[in-house]
Amino acid sequence: TLQVYGELLHTLGHAFLRQLYGVVTQRRLEMSNQRFRFLADGVKGYAVFTVDDLGRVSSWNSGAERMLGYTESEIVGQKFSRLFTPEDIQSGTPVKLLEQAARAGSVADERWYVRGDGTRILATSTVASIGEGDGREFGNVLCDVTERRKRQQALHEAEKVESIGHLASGIAHDFNNLLSPILGHASLMLGDLPALDSARPQLESIVNSTEQAADLIQRLLLYAGKGRFATTSCDLSALIVKILPQIEAGIPKTVQLELDLAPGLPVVEVDASQIQQMVMVLVINGVEAL
Repeated sequence: TLQVYGELLHTLGHAFLRQLYGVVTQRRLEMSNQRFRFLADGVKGYAVFTVDDLGRVSSWNSGAERMLGYTESEIVGQKFSRLFTPEDIQSGTPVKLLEQAARAGSVADERWYVRGDGTRILATSTVASIGEGDGREFGNVLCDVTERRKRQQALHEAEKVESIGHLASGIAHDFNNLLSPILGHASLMLGDLPALDSARPQLESIVNSTEQAADLIQRLLLYAGKGRFATTSCDLSALIVKILPQIEAGIPKTVQLELDLAPGLPVVEVDASQIQQMVMVLVINGVEAL
């Protein structure tokens, strides 16, 4: 009888210790979860969430809610693949990320993610394997770099435009150096020729073409930020008549150009080359539309 009571007390003692240990362990787990929750929610600039071994979201911080547009109640228990683009889902990227993290311990990359409203953000991410066996989860930390990428692209575009501007400026100056003697000599020869000389129309054509080339150089310099607008008093109808040969040269024979230019228009202060360029673009666009 004493032996039976002794074994019973021994068994009850083990049961009591196990129960006590379980209570202590549960309390420590709850405290650890509270600490994790406090830390995760405190990092509002990052999306921090965990995913179970089946790819379902198991925890979700306030930063993830702000960045990805899902509340905790909406996303917990859902497949985290819904955060990926259709292209990544089709290629199996979500599963591959978890497999790589399981093998290597963690994996980092940069890709586009889809928010709850369907918009996309570019984010760097780190996926880390936590725990082992059935209790394994995957921690995810995302940092939104969309605006940073936009600033980098804007800076790259500005640098590219600046380099093109330097190139255009160099070409314009070299071209201008070639045109100056042509225009100078042609103008001098034109001044020495009689009014009815047969060579006069050819020289006038050279002078007009050279002046138009000089206008083109001026536009290149303006594009490069090296030139200035040259405003003069002009009659708009006379400006268009002056560039008619260039306009007609770019029009196919199947298109008929009709002019309705009013005489005696009020004089306006404009950059003549800019107005001529605008008219030519409008006509060319009309021809292409036909």
